[in-house]
Amino acid sequence: MVHILINTEVEDYNKWKEAFTNGKKDREEAGIHEESVFQEVDDPNNVKIFFKADSLEKAMRLLTSEKLKKINKEVGVKENPSVSFLKEDGDLAN
Repeated sequence: MVHILINTEVEDYNKWKEAFTNGKKDREEAGIHEESVFQEVDDPNNVKIFFKADSLEKAMRLLTSEKLKKINKEVGVKENPSVSFLKEDGDLAN
């Protein structure tokens, strides 16, 4: 299990959120499970998304897909999102 933290800035949160909600099936097929969506207090268009994924490889295929890049452009994602792949401390090799 890998955790994914995405930091992105959007032009219009509501427009982005609708597309994000509509993409749930694609995420589920890629083994990506929603955890939380956050907005910065002082900038609601700055969004943080936290997921769990069954497989890093499957998650990477979706996150780097042309389909997702096209959707991001259409819904006003301002730049390439910052994506971090994380493991819980207990999952780290000694």
